[in-house]
Amino acid sequence: MIIEGSELKTNAHALSGAELHNATIDNSVVFDNATIEDSEIDHSLIDCDARVKSAELDEALVGEPTQLISEERVADD
Repeated sequence: MIIEGSELKTNAHALSGAELHNATIDNSVVFDNATIEDSEIDHSLIDCDARVKSAELDEALVGEPTQLISEERVADD
């Protein structure tokens, strides 16, 4: 398990092999080999091998091998 710049709050669990980078996890379970980056996860289940990046999730079920990646787009001048 890798936890960098992240916070596990109330009833939050990250199982072996999970990676959390700059994430806040509350009332949620992050399963084996899932990766969470730059995200806030609340009342959710993140399944094995799923990847979540730059997202705010509440009451979400993210199944294997889903990737949820939110990228901010910048308009060209």
